[in-house]
Order: sequence, then C-alpha cells, then structure tokens
Amino acid sequence: VDPVCTVCTLRFGRWFDASYKQGSIVAGSLKRVCPAHYQCVGGGSEYTGVQPKSEGCCRRCAPSQLCTVATMVEREEDVLTWNMCPPGMLCDSDYIGDDPDRLVSKCPAGFMCEGNRQMDCDAARSIPVTAGYGDIHAGSYCPEGSAGLVFCPQGSYCNTTTNATPCPEGYFCPLKTEVPKLPCGGCAEGAKIRAISP
Repeated sequence: VDPVCTVCTLRFGRWFDASYKQGSIVAGSLKRVCPAHYQCVGGGSEYTGVQPKSEGCCRRCAPSQLCTVATMVEREEDVLTWNMCPPGMLCDSDYIGDDPDRLVSKCPAGFMCEGNRQMDCDAARSIPVTAGYGDIHAGSYCPEGSAGLVFCPQGSYCNTTTNATPCPEGYFCPLKTEVPKLPCGGCAEGAKIRAISP
C-alpha cells in the first residue's frame, strides 16, 4: 500500500479493459483526475477520507500501460490487466485529445511491439543465430502492427523483415520462403497454389 493517497474521482475518466475495449464515464467533474502516466485505482478504503466506489487513489502506471489524463480502473484486481498498450501497437500517454491514431498507433514495419516497447525485427532474428541455433526465422517478417515475427505468406517471399514481396512468375513460394527457389512453369506472379504442368 502506498503511504500517501492522492484522492481521485471514479466518476470521470477512461480505460481500456483486458480485451483492449475502450470505455469512459463522464458522470462527474474533470476535477480530481489523475495526470498522465497515472491511473485512478478504485478501492482505497484503508485511507481516511476516500469514498468507496466513487473515489480512489492515483497510482503510477507501468511502462506497458496506456495512461492518459483521467485514466481509471475501478477495481484493485484489474490494475495489471487493464489499460495495457495492445500488442503490435505503440501508445502515447502524453497525448491529450481524441484522435485515436495519435493515442494508439501501429508498430512500424520491420519492428515488433509488445508492452509499449519496440524491438527491431532484424535484431530479434539474429538472436537464435548468435546462440548457435541457425537462422530459424528465415522467411519471416514484421509487417506494420506486428507483435512478433510472422511467417511470410504463401505466394510471397520475405528477404527482409519489413515486407512480403509477391513470388515472381515461374516460381512457387510456399509458406515461409526467404528466396524463391522452387521453379513452377505454370505459376503466375504471387501464385498461392502450385501449378502442376501436364
């Protein structure tokens, strides 16, 4: 329990529940809301002067959470599951406004985002190579909005971690192809099914 409770209201604020569904309540005043990077946590009955169910205490959010001004969570048990930045996204707790594209944006191509942190996919791909396991992520890439490396789709090849390129005419590219190597006389560019020549 924090030694000091900065009292906040649970009658005005916004939240993202554990399924990343956004909610808000505007039944009260903007007064006594928590600043960015904090969330109003319901409960606080152990503190003198805190009204249960209508007030809580401002608590610092984890770096993996999206906590703009007036972020709240009604129950103590939801503190670690609500207001989390969704996988494959980057969240800006400092943004004040209603533009959802500024608040939550897709992770850029070539990167993976989890817990409001971004990692270069080339760096992630090199980890098993450095550890001696080989290039187990060959033919994988990170499209925009990725939470991790994904297999290159059938009909495409991925020789970089930023995008998938359609398989050239005359070749077939099965799932997780890094470089087109499988000749296919009847295959058009980007063919998803291998043509069988008579």
